[in-house]
Amino acid sequence: MSTTDARPHPHDGAPRVAVAITATSTPVLSHALAHNRVPVVSRLAFATHGTAVSGALVRIGVRDAEGPIGRPVELTVDLDADATTVLSDVDLVVDAAAVLQIEEQRPGVIEIDVTVDGADVGGTAVPVQVLAAGQWLAAPLPLALEMLAAHVLPNHPAVGALLEEAAALLGDRTGAPSLEGYAAGPERVDEVVAAVAAAVRARGVRYGEAAADWAHIAQKVRTPGDVLDGRVGTPLDTTVVLAAALEAAGVRTLLWLTEGIGGGVGAGHAFLGYWREERSAESAATTDVAPLADLVDLGLVRLVETTLLTSREPAEPDAEQLHRAARDAWLAGGPDRVLGVTDVHRARRDGILPLPARTRGPGGALQVVEYRPPAARPAGRHAAPAPGARAGVPARVRQWQDDLLGPAARDRLLHLPEGAGLPLVVPGLYLATLTELLAEEGGVALLPSDRLVVSGAEGGVRSARGLPVGVLGEVLHERRAVHADVTDGGYLPRLRGLAHRSRTAREETGAGDLHLAVGTLAWEQDGRRLRSPLVLLPVVLSPDGDGDGDGYRLTADPTAGASPNGLLLDELRRAHGLTVPGLDPVDGTDVDGALDAVRQALAEAGLPFRVEATADLALLRPAGHRRWRDLDASWAELTAAPLVDHLARAAAAPFRDPVPAAAVDVDLDELAARCPLPADSSQLRAVAEGVAGRTFVLEGAPGTGKSQTVVNLVARAVAEGRRVLVVAAKRAALDVVARRLEAVGLGGATLPLHDERARPAEVRARVLAALDGVPQEPADGGAADDGAADLADLRAARRTLARYADRLHAPNAAGLSCYSARTAQLALGDGVPPLPLPPAFAAAAPAETMAAVRRALALLPDVADLVRPSPRHPWAFVDTAEVDLRAAHAAACAVDAAMRALPAEEHLARALREVRTPGDLDDLAHLLAGPPVGLDVLDEVPTARWTAATTAVLAEVAAFTSAVHPGLELATPEALALPLADLYVAAQTAQAARTWARRQGLRAVRDQLAPVLRPGVTVKLGDVPELTASLWRLQTAAAGLAARAAVIPGLSVPAGWNPLLDPTVLDGQVAWLRRAGAVVDSARGFAVALRRHVVARPGTDAAAATAVRRLRDELDRLLRVCRSTPARLAEWCGDDGVLLRWAMTRPERGVEHSGLISLRRWAEFLDTLEPLRAAGLTEARAALVSGRLPAEDATRALEHGLAAASAAERHAATGLDAFDADAHDRALARHTAASRAVRRRLVAALPAAVAARRPEEGERVAALRRALDPTDDAPGVRALLAGHGDLVTAVLPCVLAGPDAVARFLPARAGLFDLVVVDEASQLRVADAVGALGRARAAVVVGDPRQLPPAPPAESGPAAGEDLPGLPGTAVEDAESVLSECLRAGVPRHRLSWHYRSRDESLFAFSNAHYYGNRLSSFPAPAAGRPSADVGGHGISLVRVQGTFHRTGAGRLLRTNPMEAKAVVAEIRRRLDADPDAVPSIGVVTFTAQQRAYVESLLRDAGDERLTAALERTDGEGVFVKDIEDVQGDERDVVLLSTAYSADDRGVLPLNFGPLNRAGGERRLNVAITRARRQVVVFTSFDPTALRAEQTSSLGVKHLRAYLDLAALGTDALPREARAPRVPDRHREEIAAALRGRGLGVRTDVGLSDCRVDLALARADAPDTPVVAVLLDGPAWARRPTVGDRDGLPAEVLSGVLGWPAVERVWLPAWLRDREAVLDRLVAAVAAVPAPAAAPPALSVVEDVPAAEPTPVPDPAPGSGPAARVPVLRSVASAAVAALPAPRPLPAPATDEPAPVTPPVTLSVVPPVPEEPPADEATPAPVEQRFRTWAPKPAGDRKVLDGLVDPRNARLVTRVLAAGLRAEGPVHRDRLVRLAAGAFGLTRVGEARRDALLALLPAHTLDGDVVWPASLDPATWTVYRRQSASSVRPLEQVPAQEVGNAMVALCREAGGLGHDELFLRTAEVFGYRRRTPSLAPLLTAALDRAAASGRLTVHDDGRVTA
Repeated sequence: MSTTDARPHPHDGAPRVAVAITATSTPVLSHALAHNRVPVVSRLAFATHGTAVSGALVRIGVRDAEGPIGRPVELTVDLDADATTVLSDVDLVVDAAAVLQIEEQRPGVIEIDVTVDGADVGGTAVPVQVLAAGQWLAAPLPLALEMLAAHVLPNHPAVGALLEEAAALLGDRTGAPSLEGYAAGPERVDEVVAAVAAAVRARGVRYGEAAADWAHIAQKVRTPGDVLDGRVGTPLDTTVVLAAALEAAGVRTLLWLTEGIGGGVGAGHAFLGYWREERSAESAATTDVAPLADLVDLGLVRLVETTLLTSREPAEPDAEQLHRAARDAWLAGGPDRVLGVTDVHRARRDGILPLPARTRGPGGALQVVEYRPPAARPAGRHAAPAPGARAGVPARVRQWQDDLLGPAARDRLLHLPEGAGLPLVVPGLYLATLTELLAEEGGVALLPSDRLVVSGAEGGVRSARGLPVGVLGEVLHERRAVHADVTDGGYLPRLRGLAHRSRTAREETGAGDLHLAVGTLAWEQDGRRLRSPLVLLPVVLSPDGDGDGDGYRLTADPTAGASPNGLLLDELRRAHGLTVPGLDPVDGTDVDGALDAVRQALAEAGLPFRVEATADLALLRPAGHRRWRDLDASWAELTAAPLVDHLARAAAAPFRDPVPAAAVDVDLDELAARCPLPADSSQLRAVAEGVAGRTFVLEGAPGTGKSQTVVNLVARAVAEGRRVLVVAAKRAALDVVARRLEAVGLGGATLPLHDERARPAEVRARVLAALDGVPQEPADGGAADDGAADLADLRAARRTLARYADRLHAPNAAGLSCYSARTAQLALGDGVPPLPLPPAFAAAAPAETMAAVRRALALLPDVADLVRPSPRHPWAFVDTAEVDLRAAHAAACAVDAAMRALPAEEHLARALREVRTPGDLDDLAHLLAGPPVGLDVLDEVPTARWTAATTAVLAEVAAFTSAVHPGLELATPEALALPLADLYVAAQTAQAARTWARRQGLRAVRDQLAPVLRPGVTVKLGDVPELTASLWRLQTAAAGLAARAAVIPGLSVPAGWNPLLDPTVLDGQVAWLRRAGAVVDSARGFAVALRRHVVARPGTDAAAATAVRRLRDELDRLLRVCRSTPARLAEWCGDDGVLLRWAMTRPERGVEHSGLISLRRWAEFLDTLEPLRAAGLTEARAALVSGRLPAEDATRALEHGLAAASAAERHAATGLDAFDADAHDRALARHTAASRAVRRRLVAALPAAVAARRPEEGERVAALRRALDPTDDAPGVRALLAGHGDLVTAVLPCVLAGPDAVARFLPARAGLFDLVVVDEASQLRVADAVGALGRARAAVVVGDPRQLPPAPPAESGPAAGEDLPGLPGTAVEDAESVLSECLRAGVPRHRLSWHYRSRDESLFAFSNAHYYGNRLSSFPAPAAGRPSADVGGHGISLVRVQGTFHRTGAGRLLRTNPMEAKAVVAEIRRRLDADPDAVPSIGVVTFTAQQRAYVESLLRDAGDERLTAALERTDGEGVFVKDIEDVQGDERDVVLLSTAYSADDRGVLPLNFGPLNRAGGERRLNVAITRARRQVVVFTSFDPTALRAEQTSSLGVKHLRAYLDLAALGTDALPREARAPRVPDRHREEIAAALRGRGLGVRTDVGLSDCRVDLALARADAPDTPVVAVLLDGPAWARRPTVGDRDGLPAEVLSGVLGWPAVERVWLPAWLRDREAVLDRLVAAVAAVPAPAAAPPALSVVEDVPAAEPTPVPDPAPGSGPAARVPVLRSVASAAVAALPAPRPLPAPATDEPAPVTPPVTLSVVPPVPEEPPADEATPAPVEQRFRTWAPKPAGDRKVLDGLVDPRNARLVTRVLAAGLRAEGPVHRDRLVRLAAGAFGLTRVGEARRDALLALLPAHTLDGDVVWPASLDPATWTVYRRQSASSVRPLEQVPAQEVGNAMVALCREAGGLGHDELFLRTAEVFGYRRRTPSLAPLLTAALDRAAASGRLTVHDDGRVTA
């Protein structure tokens, strides 16, 4: 074992965590260990210091100096905070191929590391020794002994050659060379062994010296080839080789290893042993060799001293010399020097196989010969009678016959030797009278042979055998008594043993084994003298009813009558052709007639055999012969059943059910409504399959409701008209089914053939009652439609509940439901904002789209890391990945050039800084290119007035230009440029002049107009005046138009403007002005800059306008190339403007580099996000592109967004936004009430359905009625069923029977039943079940492959007739069960998944983890506090007893632990006394049959009628006492488990735990520990740490150690499943936090299986006492397949069975709607639970208090009496160390039993008396507290300590020291100074500084090395402070007074402890996992101090008491 300090987690701001690892591993690794794949690490314990760890990675590897020698194992496990987590069965094995390459012994190491998120938090390295291939080391001894069997190589080629030589020798010696092993008897085995030994000696093997020390020096074990061909070998070599040869010959061998032989000191020795009969030891290896040594004396085991085979003496030693040499040398004075024994055959059965044999062929090629198990050997002379001439019997059927009538059963029926039975002293004349009296009520009393009760006992007659015949007859007739041939002293033990074995056999097999054998036939067979019983009468042996418990009474078994020994008749017929006329093997044989008939037949046949008139009580099994005859006669009919045919002919192939599977799944909820008993979904599925007629295996762990499922299955089957046979080996199982069928109304439809109701009269009466029965009416008299109403109400409520579950957990396209969306929201928290997603996306996004989005976001961080997206990224205005990079590069360069070409004029630059788009540049260029217009004009432009004026002017201009003007037809518009007014005047003047002047004047005017006249126009002089007038008027109009335009602000009319020639002058100005007015409009952002520019600009700047337009054009081109928009550019620029933003991002843009990497990366980034655009997630994409959401958070943001969107979408889509919690609660209540009502009505409906199918009256029914008439010649049960079986099963469609009853009563007819249910099938062999399986069309095989195998057949050894079965040290081979055969044959299986039995689920958690893979759901109970051994306690607790297991000696105490037995009896009596009126429900389970017998004898001898009555109860309650082999099927509230074993004389605990050591031993442990409903108390006489399970490969022993750890340490020691960690339920945590905020105590996720109580609520003042269980509607709830599983079963079990005061439900929609209302309801529920009575404080105090009425444990020895005072344990401090006080030594009486003691402990919690201590308590009780480490706050720096001369510094340091003294005082001076100095930044303190600091404290506070607070007196201080780890406060810094206080408390608690154990427990108090040598002086000093003060007393035997 290795323990390491924890490694602290590197501090990163998170809570620190460290894990200390304790590893239990195998210290020696070998090739044998690797070859057999024995795990090298048996247990890992992780002590977590700090916060809980989820998903810790544990890596375990093994290596040597050359590298790894095994594949490492990685496990993921959750580690609880500040607790110990245990992993067991770690599958780390050594690689055999790697070890094979190792040539010499070398060191190795097992490395264990624990990491959390890649950080190392703990680790250890366990050193080991790695042996070379072929080496063996006797360390650790138990495991080494087991592995030694791997070196026995029967597969080696040299062994075959040796056996050929041995066969030749055997042929020469005996005339028969066959090595047939056990087939020919023990003598032949001796001859075979002698021949093989002689063949070895003939090889001339020389003696080789063994190594000096087997425990430290590895031995090279030579192979058979090395020894036989190399002719040299050590004793170990020759022993192993001889064992290999004998194993190959079929002889079972034992390897005996001893401390040494005459040679050097410590030299080891080995010799061989072998079984003379086909037996084996209890375990593959044992160091407890005394039982095997006794078997040597009994002649069952013989020895071979192999060193004699290497002797050079000429004379060959014979077998006797070989045997005596070993026996005399090693066993004559006792087996003390024998280290251990290996049973090779048992090792093979336990899976320890030989190493591969490696040899060299003739050519030097390596040959590897693997071991192959031998085929089954024939039964030899004990083979069952052959079926005769019947041909075609399948081999499997013949094997079943052999199993039914094996050697043990045959031997006893054919030969009942003296001592095997209990003879009764009955004269032959009275044998018939005896059988008649036995059949009457009361039967016959049995008397000891020396208890003479009649006057005829005079004359010195001391035994009944000396009484006259008449006197014996008088005793029989008058007193109804008969003498047994046993003395008074042996009477009770003998009869109790017989009664127990008989009762056990009846429970195990369904048939009684105890018979009165009447008459004996003395005859011979094959030269063997036999005494065979003739007539067998099954009887029942029970305690006499007078209550004194000292007598027994014998009665006839009411279920069967006397019958002849059928096997004897068959043997006589086979061997001698003798047939006894009129003597058939049927019940009801006349005894006298039978004996006379046999005598007459013998006389007629002339056979010299003798019939003797005898009567013997014997355990016989004629039932096996009956079943054999049934199979022999009817195998053809039975194999017509599909399952039997498959098992008989094709068991290796998968079973194919002829009934096809249902095409449609069965509605299990609907089926539940038709079952009379509540059922979970796994049970209902089994019922559905069974009713459908399918064959399957129903696996059910203990307490999973197998019987309830069987009853529901039977009920549904018979209701649908099917006939069902229920078979079980145990009567108790059938009784349970019968009681439950009676409870559901089907008692009248059941035919029980398994108990006393199988008597013919009762069977006939039952059939008649069924024929004449009247269908039952509903119990409440209601109408049939009331039942329909209940059913309709149930279905309606069920639909409501089912719909809610579907809606709450129905996922959308995102895979989220309402519940998971909510928990996802809570889990993600507020750390990452949700990605904005539309609900429609979560609701309907295709899976491909969702996957693409997830992939994109998963890739995004890597891509974004190069891009660093943000709104100001150089290319953030680009929104597409489809960019021509080359064109974009050119465009970007052009933009750069255009920007550089911009003028540097100040006002322009100011305006350019505000530009954000190309449009802004265009506006600026517009102003720059226009006239210098002021802001007043531009501000006027947008006005309506200006608009109206310009509009009017423009309209006039348009009208003017478009009108037809007079004169313009002759002149052109250029005429308006002439001085038309002057010309008009001149023309008028000329017109008025005289002709010449007129002509002259007009010609002059015309000449002036000539340039503007239209070509080809000639104007007459007469027309000139008119033309000039027209043109003048036109000119005047144009001038007026220009004048009107000129007055409009901003319009500039050119001088001489001719509208006709330039009509657009005003249009351009108006357009410019309008745009200019618009761009400077203050409503626009850029307008402000333009206005400032207009105000400041000097005038038109055409060059600037050109430069601005260039930049505009280049930006436009860039946007086109990048497929962007001005709007995105403006968004990108922001307030900086395009020029500044472009300049700022120019370095990142990198246009000077080829390829434009920045844009390429940006395009890749956008391409990565393209799936979001395709999915329509525009807003989400924008958040990522802008960088508002970091890319590394994208995945979580997506999940958050999906959760948020799904929550909204799911609530709306499912309608849960309108959820009504009150209505839902009402539906739940209706469902519960309606379910119960429907089930109640089924009690009447089911029998009515059966009655409705009764056959109609007719001839066949009439014949049946005649057969039912109670006449003398009425047929028996078998005849009745043979003739009318179909009618009987029609009216009684359910038949209950054991395997024997099936063979006795039921006709072997295929299809007699539609269905057979085989219950407890793991305890039934195929041979026993085939009779039932073959009588039905379909079968349901019910059982648990992890429980006990079938009970072994009756033992035939010499002790079989005594009170205990078998021989100590031997074991019977486990048989294969019908369950395992069916599983192996591929029969479909169904598993039950809910465990109901345990009212504290820790009772089942161990089995669930170790044997059922944590598949089963168990229910958490409201248990408060730790497990306790108190009367009202719960869970698993450990009680330590100072007992001794008697391994040697003789008498009743052999293999018992009397002290432990008496402690168990005292506990039973204490519990009965605690509640005298209650029916006790207590079971005692022992590991040995002898311990069971001793406990039962103590109970029966107690003289307590209530105890006796409790022992005799058969209704499933009361008290039972059974050993581990017989307890399956029983259950009680409380189980007391007695391990019995203890350390040997050397103080070492041998690893021999009887049946637990064998293969399958863990199954026995599983059965033993799952019998309790409420409490298991383990009584043990050793500390769990003393059980070194790593030193054995036995899984049973390893699991026992783990279970004892659980009992000692609590559920922290439960093995954890190495798996992925649980995902926390955030919704549950949210509710818990809110409830804690309301002041309640809250525990979450309560439970040890996958069925959890989500929240356990407690009052704030009692946080450890939960009162309300809160169930949520989470995923685990929704996964349950039925409404009953979800909403009915858990609440009913929690409140109705487990006793939760209240069970509340919280529905998610209700919580989301109004959480405060939910919290109010839960708080009110807690307040409504009545407060429990105040419990007394837990004190670890043992006091001696007067007992008013002492109730001692009576001792069977005479003359013993009770002690006067009873030690009472006032309270149990901890289940881990709950111990019994050792009794004070009393004078031992002169008997072979220990002295009587008072009850070792009373475990009830008695309220303490706080006022004053008891008078005999000298000192106050030590008080346990929790040590709290002082962590001072920083108080200054080192300068303070350096300046203590300053009073201010001295006062500061003194205050710090005083604070430390208050926190930890009394405290070691070094610790106080170190911690105080740490407050000033100093980590190390020298002696000088230490003294200076201590000088600041008052001198009286320092006592030696300890500083004491002034308020404490060291003389009276009784506190001790427990700490979790030694690193908290090393023991050298714990005050010796405190250590002594802890020792006093421990001694008082335990009533005294051994020296070593006291030190170990004291070290545990102060955080040490193990005791190291450095602790010894400290603990010794504390003990001496406490002893010197009188507080502790050290006794001479080493015990320490307080």
